[in-house]
Formats: sequence, C-alpha cells, structure tokens
Amino acid sequence: MPEVLFHKVDYTLNKLLEDIAVGEIGLPDIQRPFVWSNAKVSDLLDPLAKGPKAAIDRHHLFPRKYLERLGIKERRLVNQVANFAPVEWRTNITIGDKAPFEYVPEYEKRFSPEELQQMYFWHGLPERWYELEYSEFLEEGSVKFCV
Repeated sequence: MPEVLFHKVDYTLNKLLEDIAVGEIGLPDIQRPFVWSNAKVSDLLDPLAKGPKAAIDRHHLFPRKYLERLGIKERRLVNQVANFAPVEWRTNITIGDKAPFEYVPEYEKRFSPEELQQMYFWHGLPERWYELEYSEFLEEGSVKFCV
C-alpha cells in the first residue's frame, strides 16, 4: 500500500493565518509558479508582514466591517473610544466582523452575573449594549462616561 503523503484539511483563512502567525504551520520557501503567482503569495503574506501579533488587540465592539455593512464608514464614528475594548488577539480574530448580538452572548456565558456587572461598569457599557443600534450604543456609553 502506498504511503500517504498528503491529507485533506479544512481551514478558514483566519485559522490558517493564525496558525502561521503562531508557528503551527510553516510556509515552504519555494512555491511552484503554476500554482500561485508571486502577487498572490505576497497578498497572503501581507497580514503577517507586520510581525508577530501582540498578546492583546484593540477590538472594535461593533467591528469595522460590520459597521461598513450598515453604511457606517466614517472613521471618526467607527473609532469612537466607547467602541474599543482590549481582547486577546485570538479572540479578536475569532470574532472577526460578527455583529455584537452574534458574538457577545457566547462570551457572556464564561462569566458570572456579578463579574459581568463589574466588567460592564468599569468599561462604561450599558446592559445588553450588544442589542442596541450603534448610535444608541454611543449615546448610552457617553452618558455613562459623563456620570
């Protein structure tokens, strides 16, 4: 029976880039030109060109791409201080461009109600902030910061 040299793996692009960044997967020094052009190889490596990821990322609670889909593209609105939170980079990658109402309830399950109340207090987040429209979220957050 012939030796199996390759096996199929299913990766999302985010998972592939994450595994490359942490050294789980190595890229070959040579890539056959009939498979990928130099431009395509370069495009794949661009996210890694900035060096290793920091342990903590600055996360948009309402991700930029999600806001873009809603038609909110103005940098000043997207990058409001109320929209930022520090998270581990793997978490940031996992969240991607999901709407807050899609990802937050899953993360809330990791904490007790008391822990959530404390975190939301210290981060100036209104209860169930992830169900608010972005403009309401900014308004509620600014009220909390001013009080």
